[in-house]
Amino acid sequence: MLAGLRDEANVTWWGFDPHDSTEYVRAAINSGARRVRIPNVGANWVVLPINLRDDLELILEEGVVLEAKKGAYLGINHSVLNLQDVRNVTIRGYGATLKMHKDDYANPALYDKAEWRHGINVRGGTNIQILGLTIKDTGGDGIYLGRGQTKPYNENVVIRDVVADNNYRQGISVISAKGLLIENSVFRNTGGTSPEDGIDFEPNLPDEVLEDIVVRRTTIENNGGHGISFYLWNMADKEVSILVEDVVIRGNRYGIGLRGGSNLSGEIKVRDCIIEETKSSAFRMRGHRRGEAFQFTMEDCFIRHVAQDPLSAYEQPVPIYMGSGSRVGKVAFDNVVVIDDRDRPAVYGDLVSDAFFDIRGEVAVVGPFAHRVVLEGPAENVTLEAAARDFAVIPYDRISGAGGTRCCAETFGREPGVRIANLAMLKPYTTVQGDFHPQLELVSNGDVQVDSVVVRLDGGVIYTGDRLPTGGELAIDAGLLEDGLHALEIEVAYGRGKQAKTVAVFESQDVDAHVLFEEDFSGDPIGSRPANWRVQGSNVSVQVARDPHGEDGHVVHIRADAGNRRDVGIEGPAWSGAARDARVIALEFDVLYVEGSANLYVTVPGAIPLHLRLIQPGELRRGDSLISKLGAGWNRIRIVADRAAGTGQAYVWDLESPGKAPVPVTFTFRDRVNSWEGARIRFMNAVFPDQGAEVYYRNFKAWIVE
Repeated sequence: MLAGLRDEANVTWWGFDPHDSTEYVRAAINSGARRVRIPNVGANWVVLPINLRDDLELILEEGVVLEAKKGAYLGINHSVLNLQDVRNVTIRGYGATLKMHKDDYANPALYDKAEWRHGINVRGGTNIQILGLTIKDTGGDGIYLGRGQTKPYNENVVIRDVVADNNYRQGISVISAKGLLIENSVFRNTGGTSPEDGIDFEPNLPDEVLEDIVVRRTTIENNGGHGISFYLWNMADKEVSILVEDVVIRGNRYGIGLRGGSNLSGEIKVRDCIIEETKSSAFRMRGHRRGEAFQFTMEDCFIRHVAQDPLSAYEQPVPIYMGSGSRVGKVAFDNVVVIDDRDRPAVYGDLVSDAFFDIRGEVAVVGPFAHRVVLEGPAENVTLEAAARDFAVIPYDRISGAGGTRCCAETFGREPGVRIANLAMLKPYTTVQGDFHPQLELVSNGDVQVDSVVVRLDGGVIYTGDRLPTGGELAIDAGLLEDGLHALEIEVAYGRGKQAKTVAVFESQDVDAHVLFEEDFSGDPIGSRPANWRVQGSNVSVQVARDPHGEDGHVVHIRADAGNRRDVGIEGPAWSGAARDARVIALEFDVLYVEGSANLYVTVPGAIPLHLRLIQPGELRRGDSLISKLGAGWNRIRIVADRAAGTGQAYVWDLESPGKAPVPVTFTFRDRVNSWEGARIRFMNAVFPDQGAEVYYRNFKAWIVE
């Protein structure tokens, strides 16, 4: 071999051992042969990690199983095939399998926990081909494409006819690549540790690249995370160029996810794709780190029956979601069809800060409910619209991915839909206490003959019949449920086996058992000081008053005129009893901000875990970070605080706009605490020589979440 008299070597020339053939495979590779063949000997080739070299074609014959040695791979980054800064390497494995032992690696009694035991580990490779191989049961990714020691990217890589199945972290991670083709491949059943994506584009460092990348004729299904994730948060000052076409994304938690980086240019285009049957959104975009963005375009795509499991949605359970972070934009939807049978926006967005910008196009919606785009936040050059469509034809015969099961195009029309009128479809979900009677409605364009109705609560059947229940026929006693979120599923069968389904989520609370403090000032006379609160500070007006907007009920009015620098306000009674062992508590109240600065504290003896500020011109902040702008009228603020994690989430409702869903904003505690026992709520206006403060409050409640 070394003399160059033979081009091909067969590993069996060096030997075979069913218990460990590492030395024979390594010897064949190191022989210098340009082609090394691993033949089918009727038993698995069991190996330790193998390093490949330049100018090599490694052939795994049909039926070959290259198996990671059981009990080995103790290093947290031990991978089966390793390509470190190599050139001109082909791994050809049509009908062959590379197999590891995922369940063993996840067992802490056997292995140190890790997510980097990959099937094929390519770092800084050039002219690399991986063809025809099935890669399964790894302790990390099926394939990892990362930076090398001599250059920070892989170049000219082809992954064709590959199946990545049941891998621990990702089907494939693309960390850095210039010139990458993934085609006619399948990425499925990824699960074990986050992110659990089929394909994850995720550079780790600013100098890594994603250029000239194509994914086509590929199927991505049943992964625990995204079908495809573009997580570009760590990229900076680079041009991105990625095309995804003729891809079927089915049955994943999310379809496609996008998070931008810093000052990126270029384009990601998704065209001629089908995204269907996801648990949560088909497309979710969570903003850019800074600077103007590259363009994201989705064109000639179909989104069908997505966001089917609201409990799996980190944000809102809608087909297309944009927001949650800061600036979101440079997005276009051209000839995108959404087939959806639930009462919700086809596109929903919310922002904590900044604005939506340069979002255009039209989303056609096929379904029984109103078609709409809802973007909650400032908008710059946003022309995106939703339009109703009576039917759509999904060309499964043309957009088939790899290994598709449908042979023909299918037509989907505007079928009847079912909804629960008194439960919110978007977060925050409706809070239910005591007896609850769901109001079920069947919505259609004409008469519908109902054959059967099944109602399930958390998977268990609570009603069956040949019609929708009316009046008080369907009742749920929330007091018998465990506190927390519950899923109510309605399934209506009609007309020759057709079905209308929906799922709504509600939150049950046993208020009597878990309330720590509640105050509506109804027992205090108008003009008096609130009896259950202690007034702090001098020259301050604190009194129970009528609602300044004329609404029913009593409020507390705190006003302090400009003067010497001081803090003035009120403090509630100490929590005791069940607060001692509570981990997560919730605090809710209404506020009408007038002027000045005010502070909200939750104090415990010796510490202040929660501190939020109200400042002009009506903003709720944690430190210098904006949580939400307040409406001009009454606003409802809910804070959910986890002392074990040292974090909280704040929700703000503008009660003048009841249909607007709040954006949960996470913040860290000012001080960590070990118990909520002895905690108090304190509201203090900050007075300055040139500025007073005036705020109204009402409807206080604090309770234990868990």
